[in-house]
Amino acid sequence: MLKKQEEFIGEFRKLKEAFARAGLSTEKIESMLSLLGAQELLVPVVGEFSAGKSTLLNSFIGREKQILPTSVAPETAIATELRFGTDERIEAIDKNGNVAKRFSVDDFASLNSQSGDFSFVRVYLNNSNIRSIEPLVLVDMPGFESPLDAHNTAIRNYLNRGAFFVVLVSALDGTLKSTSMRHLNDILEYERDFAVVVSKSNLIEQSNLKSVCEKIENDIDENFMLKKTPVAIGLDGSKAMGDIVRALDPDSLFETIVSPAIKDCLYQLSSSVNVKSAAFSKSSDENNSAIDNLKHALEKIKRERDRLLSESRKNLVDNNVPVVVNGVGKDLSSAVESLVEIGVKGSADAMNSEIQDIIHSSLIQHVKTAVTNMRESIMSRFSVELSNLKEWESYCGDVSFATKISENSALVVDNRKPIAEFGGEVGNAVANVAYKVLTGILAITTSILNPILEVLVIFLPDLIRHFFKKKAEERERAKRAEQEEQMRDELRQALLGDVIPAIKRELSNNIPGILEENIRSLIDEIGKRYEDVIDEKQFEIEQAEKRRAEHSASLDAERTAIVTAKSEIEILMRKIFS
Repeated sequence: MLKKQEEFIGEFRKLKEAFARAGLSTEKIESMLSLLGAQELLVPVVGEFSAGKSTLLNSFIGREKQILPTSVAPETAIATELRFGTDERIEAIDKNGNVAKRFSVDDFASLNSQSGDFSFVRVYLNNSNIRSIEPLVLVDMPGFESPLDAHNTAIRNYLNRGAFFVVLVSALDGTLKSTSMRHLNDILEYERDFAVVVSKSNLIEQSNLKSVCEKIENDIDENFMLKKTPVAIGLDGSKAMGDIVRALDPDSLFETIVSPAIKDCLYQLSSSVNVKSAAFSKSSDENNSAIDNLKHALEKIKRERDRLLSESRKNLVDNNVPVVVNGVGKDLSSAVESLVEIGVKGSADAMNSEIQDIIHSSLIQHVKTAVTNMRESIMSRFSVELSNLKEWESYCGDVSFATKISENSALVVDNRKPIAEFGGEVGNAVANVAYKVLTGILAITTSILNPILEVLVIFLPDLIRHFFKKKAEERERAKRAEQEEQMRDELRQALLGDVIPAIKRELSNNIPGILEENIRSLIDEIGKRYEDVIDEKQFEIEQAEKRRAEHSASLDAERTAIVTAKSEIEILMRKIFS
C-alpha cells in the first residue's frame, strides 16, 4: 500500500473513532475508507494506430515471445491492462465490470475475434518489470484511427480512470497529427498529465529526429502552454518506458486523484459536527424553531426543483443546443482543408474516421461548457430560494446561506485556498453540493456524448459513402485529367455545403432530447443533495435535542467528544489544504 494511501486511511480511521465517540454517523467515513482502499493508478499508453504502443509494452515486458499482438486491425483493438499475477491469464471484462470470459495469454487471436463483446481486458503476467512498477498499471490502448465505437469508448472510459498518460508519436510521422492534438486536449480537459514518446526514432536520421522532437515540443507549447520534452526511443524502448513510469510519483498521483473526494467528505463531516455542537448550545425553543424553518426550506427546494424540471427544456436545453451544434460546426469548418486532403488522397473510411474524431473532441469541450453553464443556473435558482434561511448563520457560521454557496462554488474551482479564507462554516453544509455537481460534469458529459456518438456511428458512414459515391465519376475524371485542384474544390464545397450542414442537422435532432434527459437528472441530483443536506441538519438538531432531554447527565462528555472530532477534522483539513 502507498505511503499516502496508508496515511489517509489512518486519518479517516481516527475520524471514525472520534465520530463514534461523539454519537455521530460514520457512514460517510466508511465510504471514504472504501474509496481510498480501492483507488487504482492506471497509466494508459495512447497514440495513432501503428505508433508502436504494443511493441513498446512488449519491449518493457521483456519476453522473447511477444505477449501483446502488434498486427491487430484497428477495428479489433481493445484496451488491455497489464497486471502482475503468478497465475497468468487474460480476463475479458464486460460493460458491467464483470469478468465475462477467461483466455490463455497465448490466445489473443480468439480474444480479438470477440473484442466487440468486451469493454476491456486484464492481462495477468508473472513478470518482474510489471511487478516493479506496482501500484501503477500500464494500459495498451486502441489506436486513434480505430472505429469510433471502439477507440472513442475506450478513450472516454480511461480519461476518467487514467492517472497519467503516455502519448506515442511515430518519428516517421514527423509531427503530432491533428488527431493526437485533439486527444491531448481531451486529456487536459479531464485534468490529467502526460508524457510524450517519439517512437521508431531508429528509422530516421538523427538530425531529422532532433527536428521532429523540437517541432513536437513547440507544438505542445504553442497549443497548450505546456513544457513537454519528448523522449525519443528506437530499440531501447524497455529502458525508456521504465524510466518514464518509474519517474512518476505514485503517492503524488494518488493524492491528486483522491483529494477532491477527501475535501468533499471533510466538508460534510465538518458540517455535521458544527450543527450538532451548535444545537447543544441552543435552547429547546431555538432548536425547535430551527427545525420548523428547515422544514419550510425543504418545501421551497422541492417546489423550485419541480419548477426547474418543468422549465428545463425551454430555459436550459433550448438555449444551449445551438451553442453546442454551432461549436461543432465551427470546429469542422476549421478542419475543412485537412479533410479535403484526406478525401483527395484517402478513402471514405479515412474521411469518416477523421470527421468522427473531430466531432468527438469538439463535443467534449462544448457539451462540458454547456453543462457547466446549466449547472450554474440551477445552483443559482436553488440559492435564491434559500437566501433568507437564517438558521445557517446561527448554527454554522456568520455568512448567509446563499452567499456562502456562491463562495463554495469558487472554492471548488480554486481548491488551493484553505476553507478558512472563505469565512464561517456555513458553506461546509452544502459545499458537497457544489463540489459533486462540478466534478460530475465530465461524467454527465460522457453520458450525453455516448448516445450522440452512437447515432453518428450509424449516420456518418452512410453520409460519407453516399457523398463519395455521388462524386466518384467527377473524381475519376479529375484524376485522369490530373486536376487535383478541381477535386479539392469539389470536396471543399461538398463539406461546407452538404456534409457539415447535414451533421449539424443530425446533432440538432438528437442533442435536445438527450441533453434534456441528462439535465433533468442533474436537476434532480442537485435538488436531492440540497434536500439531503437540510434533512441531515434537521435530523442532527432533533437528535441533539432528544439527547439533551434523555441524557442530560452525560452531555458534558458528549460535548467533549464532539470538540475532539472537530479538532481531528481541522487537523486533516490543514494537511489536505496546505
